[in-house]
Amino acid sequence: MLTAAIVLYNNNEKVLRQAVDSFLSVPLEKRLYLVDNSETDAFRTCFVSDEITYIHTGKNIGFGKGHNWILEELEAKSKFHLILNPDAYFEPNTIPQLIKEIVNRDKVGIIAPKILYPDGSFQLSIRRFPKIYDFLLRRIPGIKNIFKDTFKKGNYLNGPLDKPMNVEAVSGCFQVFDTNVFTKIKGFDERYFMYMEDLDICRKVHEAGYNVLYYPLVTVYHHSAYDSKKKPKLLLIHLSSIVKYFIKWNT
Repeated sequence: MLTAAIVLYNNNEKVLRQAVDSFLSVPLEKRLYLVDNSETDAFRTCFVSDEITYIHTGKNIGFGKGHNWILEELEAKSKFHLILNPDAYFEPNTIPQLIKEIVNRDKVGIIAPKILYPDGSFQLSIRRFPKIYDFLLRRIPGIKNIFKDTFKKGNYLNGPLDKPMNVEAVSGCFQVFDTNVFTKIKGFDERYFMYMEDLDICRKVHEAGYNVLYYPLVTVYHHSAYDSKKKPKLLLIHLSSIVKYFIKWNT
């Protein structure tokens, strides 16, 4: 069975519905888990389907812990598992194509597609494991124009991006796992409240002996608001996660 999880927190219902409807359109036996960290369970009656399990945690427990909430169920039921952001959407055949690649290739732990913004422009979604200066390149206006080669190399922009390739890390907005791998590494590291957990789990997958495959022959659309660049509270959470990441991996 194909499973998927979306962790919710006071989301825009219209945008969220795109994500939910995209998954429900996939022509496979499937189950979607909506893990709601919102204060109220208002979404309980918004998305009703025999293929949806709604879980209200009662408080904001964070991204990784929300996804890990269903680990035991995945071990019993799931063969492939999708980590899906509430602001991403895709065509019905996207996931079957990605699953086919996992089956036909050796040791794929995670597969991820090309990510575009809703207007069709390219979104950075693959990267090498970062050094401290990589965050400066992403956040200080204009600095990446000075260190163009470093920025390109860190984001795989120094080579062709039109063919499948093994990469170090892929964005957490859309990751399809071999569920055995996801459960083997015990899902996300819950020390990260949010941010950095996608890079961290890619490192865990590599350490377990599996590959992270970028497959740009299929496309997913992602709104991606980059809220941590706009909201001071989220910026502090992001900085805290960055510190935890570098302490953990000693890089």
